[in-house]
Amino acid sequence: MKYLRSYKIFEMQIQTNKFDIGIENDFEVLKEILYDLKFDYFDVSYISTCFRDSDYNTFNALERSILRWENANTSFKLQGLDPLDKVENIIICSIKIDPGFYYKDIKSYVEESIQFMLNKGWRYLIEPVANNDSTGYYLLDIKDIEQQKIVSLHIKFYC
Repeated sequence: MKYLRSYKIFEMQIQTNKFDIGIENDFEVLKEILYDLKFDYFDVSYISTCFRDSDYNTFNALERSILRWENANTSFKLQGLDPLDKVENIIICSIKIDPGFYYKDIKSYVEESIQFMLNKGWRYLIEPVANNDSTGYYLLDIKDIEQQKIVSLHIKFYC
């Protein structure tokens, strides 16, 4: 199922408790893009958090890990992007299936979701988990794991 983009020309952008309206719409479209994976028996789950959330320690730990990754990743720097000083919004998408899968099985969905979120101003980090070991990747480097069987894949979108 392809996602449909809504054009809300006459609506104001209002703040809500969790996300502003634009971020909430991005989150809903992201879920629509990855929805078809459920027909292939993949378990797709989401965690969304923002700086204003009550669980400040969890957000802080996620933010620190993302900022550390940005500073250390050479492919990220090759994109000409400066590392962020702080992160305000994080969406984590987790994809799994027993007994495991290959990245090529979900590649088109992952790349479509990343492209959509990049166009909306988000950044991302891909973390495939194989044998309880996870390493962060940028899309350019994901080729290294295409032939490796993984247990789950986590995509952290942040801005």
